[in-house]
Amino acid sequence: MSAKCDFCSRPDPEWFYPADTFDMVQMGWGSTGGWTACEECSDLIEAGDNVKVVRGRMMDAPLKEALAEVPGLRLTRSERAEVEHHTWALFNKFLNSRRGARRAFG
Repeated sequence: MSAKCDFCSRPDPEWFYPADTFDMVQMGWGSTGGWTACEECSDLIEAGDNVKVVRGRMMDAPLKEALAEVPGLRLTRSERAEVEHHTWALFNKFLNSRRGARRAFG
Protein backbone atom coordinates (compact mmCIF):
# COMPACT_ATOMS: atom_id res chain seq x y z
CA MET A 1 0.00 0.00 0.00
CA SER A 2 1.37 3.35 -1.06
CA ALA A 3 1.57 6.30 1.33
CA LYS A 4 -1.06 9.02 1.00
CA CYS A 5 -1.25 12.70 1.83
CA ASP A 6 -2.72 12.95 5.32
CA PHE A 7 -4.61 16.07 4.29
CA CYS A 8 -6.26 15.19 0.96
CA SER A 9 -5.53 11.45 0.54
CA ARG A 10 -3.66 11.84 -2.76
CA PRO A 11 -1.06 9.12 -3.33
CA ASP A 12 2.70 9.55 -3.13
CA PRO A 13 3.18 12.46 -0.70
CA GLU A 14 6.33 14.52 -1.12
CA TRP A 15 6.63 16.14 2.32
CA PHE A 16 6.71 15.06 5.95
CA TYR A 17 5.74 17.19 8.95
CA PRO A 18 7.10 15.97 12.29
CA ALA A 19 4.36 16.02 14.92
CA ASP A 20 3.55 14.64 18.34
CA THR A 21 1.03 11.85 18.75
CA PHE A 22 -2.42 13.07 19.81
CA ASP A 23 -5.90 11.73 20.51
CA MET A 24 -9.25 13.03 19.28
CA VAL A 25 -11.19 11.67 22.24
CA GLN A 26 -14.58 12.93 21.04
CA MET A 27 -14.03 11.14 17.71
CA GLY A 28 -12.57 7.94 19.13
CA TRP A 29 -9.28 8.13 17.22
CA GLY A 30 -6.12 10.16 16.87
CA SER A 31 -2.83 10.57 15.08
CA THR A 32 0.45 8.77 15.64
CA GLY A 33 3.51 10.87 14.91
CA GLY A 34 4.16 12.96 11.83
CA TRP A 35 1.95 13.77 8.86
CA THR A 36 2.67 13.40 5.16
CA ALA A 37 1.61 15.98 2.57
CA CYS A 38 1.40 16.25 -1.20
CA GLU A 39 3.00 19.24 -2.90
CA GLU A 40 -0.28 21.18 -3.12
CA CYS A 41 -1.26 20.69 0.53
CA SER A 42 2.26 21.45 1.71
CA ASP A 43 2.37 24.68 -0.30
CA LEU A 44 -0.89 25.81 1.32
CA ILE A 45 0.36 24.88 4.80
CA GLU A 46 3.61 26.77 4.22
CA ALA A 47 1.64 29.80 2.99
CA GLY A 48 -0.59 29.67 6.09
CA ASP A 49 -3.71 29.29 3.94
CA ASN A 50 -5.54 27.16 6.49
CA VAL A 51 -8.98 27.73 4.97
CA LYS A 52 -7.88 26.22 1.65
CA VAL A 53 -6.21 23.32 3.46
CA VAL A 54 -9.35 22.47 5.43
CA ARG A 55 -12.16 23.34 3.03
CA GLY A 56 -10.43 22.79 -0.28
CA ARG A 57 -8.14 19.85 0.47
CA MET A 58 -9.11 17.98 3.65
CA MET A 59 -12.84 18.06 3.08
CA ASP A 60 -13.22 18.05 -0.69
CA ALA A 61 -11.56 14.93 -2.11
CA PRO A 62 -11.87 12.60 0.91
CA LEU A 63 -15.53 13.57 1.43
CA LYS A 64 -16.37 12.96 -2.23
CA GLU A 65 -14.58 9.60 -2.05
CA ALA A 66 -16.46 8.57 1.10
CA LEU A 67 -19.83 9.63 -0.31
CA ALA A 68 -19.16 7.75 -3.55
CA GLU A 69 -18.89 4.52 -1.59
CA VAL A 70 -22.60 4.72 -0.70
CA PRO A 71 -24.68 5.39 -3.82
CA GLY A 72 -27.30 8.09 -3.31
CA LEU A 73 -25.89 9.28 0.03
CA ARG A 74 -25.89 13.05 0.42
CA LEU A 75 -25.09 15.26 3.38
CA THR A 76 -27.43 17.95 4.62
CA ARG A 77 -26.01 21.41 5.29
CA SER A 78 -25.94 20.72 9.01
CA GLU A 79 -24.17 17.39 8.49
CA ARG A 80 -21.59 19.05 6.23
CA ALA A 81 -21.13 21.79 8.86
CA GLU A 82 -20.51 19.11 11.49
CA VAL A 83 -17.93 17.41 9.25
CA GLU A 84 -16.23 20.77 8.73
CA HIS A 85 -16.24 21.44 12.48
CA HIS A 86 -14.49 18.12 13.16
CA THR A 87 -12.08 18.67 10.26
CA TRP A 88 -11.06 22.05 11.72
CA ALA A 89 -10.58 20.40 15.12
CA LEU A 90 -8.31 17.79 13.53
CA PHE A 91 -6.32 20.37 11.56
CA ASN A 92 -5.86 22.53 14.67
CA LYS A 93 -4.60 19.47 16.57
CA PHE A 94 -2.10 18.94 13.76
CA LEU A 95 -0.96 22.59 13.97
CA ASN A 96 -0.56 22.37 17.75
CA SER A 97 1.30 19.06 17.61
CA ARG A 98 3.61 20.02 14.75
CA ARG A 99 7.29 19.92 15.70
CA GLY A 100 9.66 21.53 13.27
CA ALA A 101 9.96 22.31 9.59
CA ARG A 102 8.70 20.12 6.79
CA ARG A 103 11.18 17.81 5.18
CA ALA A 104 11.24 15.66 2.08
CA PHE A 105 9.31 12.41 2.45
CA GLY A 106 10.72 9.10 1.40
